Amino acid sequence: MPVVGDPRPRSVEFTASELVVTLEDGRKIATPLDWYPRLKGASPPQRANFELMPMGIHWPELDEDLGIAGMLKGRRGRAARATSPRLRGEVDARSASGEGVDPHARPNEIKTERARRLRANSTKAELRLWRRLRSLTLRGQKFVRQEPIGPYIVDFVCREQRLVIEVDGSQHATDKRDAVRDRWLAEHRYRVLRFWNNDVMGNMDGVLEMIAAALPSDGAE
Repeated sequence: MPVVGDPRPRSVEFTASELVVTLEDGRKIATPLDWYPRLKGASPPQRANFELMPMGIHWPELDEDLGIAGMLKGRRGRAARATSPRLRGEVDARSASGEGVDPHARPNEIKTERARRLRANSTKAELRLWRRLRSLTLRGQKFVRQEPIGPYIVDFVCREQRLVIEVDGSQHATDKRDAVRDRWLAEHRYRVLRFWNNDVMGNMDGVLEMIAAALPSDGAE
């Protein structure tokens, strides 16, 4: 029996014009696809490739995050007034004050949840490099791992020096999304260094030398 007031997402479906999310307590939230350009323009396989999280839904291929709390809380807007309930127990995405949906409200909570999952599922190469980066032996610079930056979560970053480190498997060799991601980071003044898993596992000294070369010398600004 569903627990009343349980806002965790249970399922996602698409109609010709709406995104419909069913919650664990049986409520449904129906919102216009027009509010989500990435989802509206996505193919059926891309839409079906989503991850349910306690606080929302993540489409990894589309880099799209939707927060349930934001969808329930809502905001005023013409699009919100067009939303209406269609199914029994369905939420019309408006609050008692007449507010509608804010589909991207509280996105940081979703990214934080994603980051926790990524940390828990780190590869051997990522864990091995992290043991070296966390010791502050590289010119005394502090790195953090699986850190949200804008719409992305990076493997490692030294925020003070705006240096991002990514450790990739072979599946990234032809992934065009990496180029888009790197371009966005560069536009926001981050430098990106990428290493293959086998580089980290077989040539750690060389990897650390390249990272150190991208950091300022001790005492330099």
